[in-house]
Amino acid sequence: MATQLFARNVTGFREPQSADAKEPHSDKFRHAFPPATANRSPCPALNTLANHGFISRTGRNLRFGEVIQAINHVYNLSHPFCVLLAFGGFITCGRLRLVAPRFNPSPIHGHQVYNRPSEQSVWSKLGDRILGAIGFLIGLSPVSWTLDLDRLSQRGFFKIAHNASLVHPNNAPSTSPDPKLLADFLAYKPRVEDLSISKPTSFKLIDIAKYHELRMDASHSKPEGIHGRIASGECALMFLVLRGKGRSRFGDKTTDGAVTVSHLEQWFGQERLPDGWWDLGEDGLRPQKTIKISDARELAVKIEQLGKAHISHP
Repeated sequence: MATQLFARNVTGFREPQSADAKEPHSDKFRHAFPPATANRSPCPALNTLANHGFISRTGRNLRFGEVIQAINHVYNLSHPFCVLLAFGGFITCGRLRLVAPRFNPSPIHGHQVYNRPSEQSVWSKLGDRILGAIGFLIGLSPVSWTLDLDRLSQRGFFKIAHNASLVHPNNAPSTSPDPKLLADFLAYKPRVEDLSISKPTSFKLIDIAKYHELRMDASHSKPEGIHGRIASGECALMFLVLRGKGRSRFGDKTTDGAVTVSHLEQWFGQERLPDGWWDLGEDGLRPQKTIKISDARELAVKIEQLGKAHISHP
């Protein structure tokens, strides 16, 4: 079993008092660091959902619909993308058990019911209805499909954990960011124009790509095939999720914008939603435009290309 490290606030910052004050259920979904009995994964996105209570705070016995619903609500990923991500984790690390059928009237047989964003599109509403129907059928099924977060750290050809992670060590199960790797990542000074300052303030896509390639080179056993795509895909998804609504100042392309170091510290180090996540307007960080599978796939390929070009022609 993976070694559990539950001193999760590895950045040393104080616990925020109102980081999620704009969320309609702010008290219910307020961030809290997990106790020693809780269960966490190598994924900061899932750990953040658990620390805020959007999925079970224990990190155990998560239901398929519960995870889909939380990812869609918090990160504004498309329903097909949410299903794809959840399916990858459940099919490789989940558990199937026979249980007594039970009826659960919640939308997708999940853990929470949320107030949907007012700007929800017709397709998003349709996706909710479809998942609701699926959840109803799952509620009547005698089969229970659940996931414990720490199982996502398992290594192997048919698992999704991989080397060259931004903040996790190579060749070992890990459910908590390595303090040194996290500090190295946050202190990385990638752009020539930033070499005169002591600490970077933001990461553009090229910076993420360069650091990803450095982590690839630092791995004696580089992730290849599906694991290589997962590694670059995680970088792409992180960039798309954290660059914020303010990206419109830079343009509408998936490669535009930047991720601030403070947001990286909060998401990777404290595993919480960054400040201003639920704010409205241009200051809000939660993605305004729904993130699709094609967005992440295209950006992952771009990250791989940029990183390799940098290593070949520094």
